Amino acid sequence: FTLATTAVLFILLSAEFVALVLILVYIGAVIVLFLFGVMITRAPLGPNAELDNDQNKLLAAVISLSIFGIFTYILLQTFDSTVVISEGTSTKLLGEILLSRFVFPFELVSFVLLGALIGGITLARKDNALMDEDQI
Repeated sequence: FTLATTAVLFILLSAEFVALVLILVYIGAVIVLFLFGVMITRAPLGPNAELDNDQNKLLAAVISLSIFGIFTYILLQTFDSTVVISEGTSTKLLGEILLSRFVFPFELVSFVLLGALIGGITLARKDNALMDEDQI
């Protein structure tokens, strides 16, 4: 929901290409990657008494609703029903900037995501050969 809302904000800012990339890459790929990472881990199912905190649920709800209210107010004040039609972003210009000026951060993010994927698989994998050596 948060990523879809961010995509809507990019559309409001006349950056349709960035909104589509956010939907395709982040919602379509990264979130699915996180879901597979959660699914391949063998986490215990059911409630955990150590992690349950019934005392602060009301406080957390109040803080969450107040943050939601503040952000909603800021967005409504920023986009106060006035429609400004601009030319929008040029996909060619965005591609040239991304692959010339920001090529190092772009590649760095890809390696970080690859490392996270390998780390998640390594942590989730239960290797019987290593378990046999530890038991000896």
